[in-house]
Amino acid sequence: MSPLVVSRRGQQHPSCLLSGNKSQITLLACCNAAGYVIPPFVIFSGKIFKQELTNREIPKTKHGLSSSGWIDNELFETWFSNHFLAYAPASYPSLLNLDGHFFLANESVLQRKTSSYFVCHQILHTRCSPR
Repeated sequence: MSPLVVSRRGQQHPSCLLSGNKSQITLLACCNAAGYVIPPFVIFSGKIFKQELTNREIPKTKHGLSSSGWIDNELFETWFSNHFLAYAPASYPSLLNLDGHFFLANESVLQRKTSSYFVCHQILHTRCSPR
């Protein structure tokens, strides 16, 4: 598949064709205004993890698998409890904005959070566009 997209001159939102395999990769990334970055958490579609997909990745990147390549409650809990809380500085309160995936922040996950964290849900979904 070509990395180029062909469209009419001046078109602001050109369409892009996807490959026929319909594979999905989800990336959970966190950073703050001070420049602190938590290593990414990448979710691949499939049942068997393929090590070759991780060549030249950012150090300390963690991985997950789901049948669709999308995040689910179990993967969110793994990311939040074992990855986010391990890297997020606990010396001061933090605000975590989630992109409208209300189903991800189930009660059992939020009960495990430390008192220094405040979890906030954003109303708009990341797929919303101003068009």
